[in-house]
Amino acid sequence: MEGQTGLLVPPSDAGALAEALARLAGDAFLRKRLGAAGRLRVEQFFSLQVMTDKIEELYHREFTKARGPQALQKVLAS
Repeated sequence: MEGQTGLLVPPSDAGALAEALARLAGDAFLRKRLGAAGRLRVEQFFSLQVMTDKIEELYHREFTKARGPQALQKVLAS
């Protein structure tokens, strides 16, 4: 998320990358702000619990599509 959790640069644009790195090197407050926002985003959307829940939902959805809701309930009950 540009400017919120990091800085984006176009692919293969060494000049833009150098500018972004120089900007970060010269601005401790920006580094801390982006770092804190990035960490919060990772914790909210990519924590072990969040990812486990998403994978479980995916398996349930795909199993139900393939075998039907009754089959899923039977598996979950065993």
